[in-house]
Amino acid sequence: MVRRHLADKIQADLKNGSKVVVVHGARQVGKTTVVKSVLPELGLHCLSVNADDRRIESAWASRDLSRLELLTGGYDLVFLDEAQRIPDIGLSLKLLHDAHPELRLIITGSSSLEIASSTKESLTGRTFTHVLY
Repeated sequence: MVRRHLADKIQADLKNGSKVVVVHGARQVGKTTVVKSVLPELGLHCLSVNADDRRIESAWASRDLSRLELLTGGYDLVFLDEAQRIPDIGLSLKLLHDAHPELRLIITGSSSLEIASSTKESLTGRTFTHVLY
């Protein structure tokens, strides 16, 4: 596999750890693959969640900090794939980020408009955003 240039930027943002990392772009461009290639290099205890699994939707959409803490407790980094599938994901991520700024968060979304609109207002000033073409 050829390493994408964006992988180095994502890795640097995750090492910095001060903001939520957002990777969005068209379907099938390799967002998940790029993120999964970077995670092992970080040496962090990671939780990977795929929002296509409807069983996780209610907890992540709850905007309930205690529920989110139960899900993410003990992890250094949370990778939420296909985040646009979760209603109000921006607000849930804001709650989690503000309460636990040491927790690294990275999300991907295949619909640029959906992921941008669901995170833009809630996470203003709290994101590193990358578009994968």
